[in-house]
Amino acid sequence: MTKHRMRLAVAGVLTTAALTATLGLSGTANAATAGSSVNGSVRPMSSYAMGVDYVDAGYSGSSNTATTGDANFCRDGQSWYWNSMPGGWNDVVSSLRVYGNCWTTIYEDINEGGAQATFTSDSSYVGNAMNDRTSSQRWF
Repeated sequence: MTKHRMRLAVAGVLTTAALTATLGLSGTANAATAGSSVNGSVRPMSSYAMGVDYVDAGYSGSSNTATTGDANFCRDGQSWYWNSMPGGWNDVVSSLRVYGNCWTTIYEDINEGGAQATFTSDSSYVGNAMNDRTSSQRWF
């Protein structure tokens, strides 16, 4: 597996509309197709969202955005993980969104240990078994 550097953005509520506007998308958010137009040609962005974690159910509360510099990251067999959640994000995730053909697995313990749940699309609630229990995460 190839490791990629990931930037972390921690902000207030990030709605689908806000993410869509931020990434310059129309319709369904798909970070892998985001770009900006310069003189009629599309220029790829330098950062692509793989997913967003939220503190509260229903995509609300503080958000934590995982990004990559590779537009094809989740389509070419690569994966990236946090072996422990970034500061302030251990045991707080209640909902999440996934972008760009990515899937994500959240784990109860660090280093991808303990109970786990895999999401292939957005989830407005991660379920009772994983709510406020995420200690590591992988995107693929």
